[in-house]
Amino acid sequence: MDRPTLSARIERLEAAEQIRTLVGRYGAAVDAKDAAGIAGLFTPRAVFALPDGEIHGRERIEGFYRERLAKYRFTFHYTHDVVLTHLDQDHAEGRVTAHAEHEVDGECLVAALSYHDSYARVDGEWRFAARRMEFHYFLPASDFAGAFAGGRIVRRPTEVSDHLLAREGD
Repeated sequence: MDRPTLSARIERLEAAEQIRTLVGRYGAAVDAKDAAGIAGLFTPRAVFALPDGEIHGRERIEGFYRERLAKYRFTFHYTHDVVLTHLDQDHAEGRVTAHAEHEVDGECLVAALSYHDSYARVDGEWRFAARRMEFHYFLPASDFAGAFAGGRIVRRPTEVSDHLLAREGD
């Protein structure tokens, strides 16, 4: 098997770092409530998948975030690992783990989540081609300590959509 050239190895490392930066920019844009900035991180035909459905296209992603972020007084997103499972010259796949804090109606909510991402290099810039959000938990901070009683998470990820939808209906 031929070993990649030094140049190819450097290009791969640069691409991986650019993807990590993309992931970080996403969290910063969400926390800044910058819906246009978030949308700009996606390809024009990107798909953003939530537990309760999919959003197709950059414009709809921007509209979703404009509406959703108006409901939060603040958010803080902390990304942890960015694990790339595939990387070639213009496409990549990966999984990102993260935690987040959101304020809704005077209550702080905490979440643990993963993003399952597909990335594409468009005009020399890495963008999200698809991003699927998976919640491990999403609950009031006041419930956090008791949420792991008996080694189980009390609030299941399937309850996230119900929790968010209940807030939206208020």
